[in-house]
Amino acid sequence: MPSDSTQSTHESSPRREDLEFIGGGVYVVDTKRRVKFPTDWTSSTPDQVELVLSLIPSGKDGKRSIWGMTRRYLRDISGRIKEQEREGKLSREQADALRHMFIINAKPLRPDVNGRICLPEDFVKKAGIQREVQLCGNLERFEVWDRSAYVEKTPSEEAQKNALDQFFAGNEPK
Repeated sequence: MPSDSTQSTHESSPRREDLEFIGGGVYVVDTKRRVKFPTDWTSSTPDQVELVLSLIPSGKDGKRSIWGMTRRYLRDISGRIKEQEREGKLSREQADALRHMFIINAKPLRPDVNGRICLPEDFVKKAGIQREVQLCGNLERFEVWDRSAYVEKTPSEEAQKNALDQFFAGNEPK
């Protein structure tokens, strides 16, 4: 059995599956479709982070974004699809569509040693990504948007305030 000092050394470095994606920003896509990954989204060794990318339709306007996630999050999605299909909340066709979107058409990747991710060419074309992208952390996953598409879809300040008021109505944190 390892000593306590050995365990604490291993616990101090984050596990690849425990990444959290918070914040984001505007980044430039280079000519090889690489984007600098936010440093705080990776461990001290970015090339050891295992990610999966999926192309997701985002609204009725036909715009798409790229979702990035850990394999653990992808397994959670797969489990939820199976559960909802079993419970009759999703039809077989809906479950298959979700499997294609998240799993079958997914692309595994790792950031390079410089902390860049290379966006798949077909995803870049389908998402309409040009030179600038918006990376958006969403805790267990992140989104990659063409910058102009992101600006168009971002809720107005009034819509954000209304959502906040509704969310905290009578339930404000203490």
